[in-house]
Amino acid sequence: MELILISKSKLKIMLDERDMLEYHINDETDCAELKAREAIRSILDRARDEVGFETEGSEIFIQLYTSKKGGCELFVSKNKLPALLERASAKGTDEGKKKNTPTKMAFSFPSANELIAVCRELKRIKAPYRSAAFADGDGRAYLMLYNVGQSLYSRLDKLTFILEFGNRENPGMLSSYIDERCKTICSDRAIEVLSRF
Repeated sequence: MELILISKSKLKIMLDERDMLEYHINDETDCAELKAREAIRSILDRARDEVGFETEGSEIFIQLYTSKKGGCELFVSKNKLPALLERASAKGTDEGKKKNTPTKMAFSFPSANELIAVCRELKRIKAPYRSAAFADGDGRAYLMLYNVGQSLYSRLDKLTFILEFGNRENPGMLSSYIDERCKTICSDRAIEVLSRF
């Protein structure tokens, strides 16, 4: 394994075929699976120890590219969560004061695979939220969560794992986009329905 620190927020990881076997990573690896997440966490722990790439308290994005010659490259980018949490908390507090309606959260995903992985995990942790799922013509998928509760910090702490699979979106803006350009996958109980796949 070769660890190349590109910047404080970017890391390149080069794995040969032996490394891929050791960490159970291949071109069909689903990062939503527990084994893959444990392997990536182990690699990132090693990166912290060897090159100082710290991911604690950050949302991370991982891109995996396999090589025809064997092995693969992982590109890891990170963003600090405290600023995200602070912005979201301030926004959530203002929304709560202005409206007396149930709180919504919205997420976008590159494909239905990530959406399904998130629904499986939400089902596993017994997330009590109402949910709906949608897809656009470009293959992207969207999840709306309703009645997520009062404390935005505790919500985000529990739901931070979703940011490994997709992005948090503004619920109002996403609702408009969904109305104009998306098809409904599940209008209600999306977590329960999609977690079965």
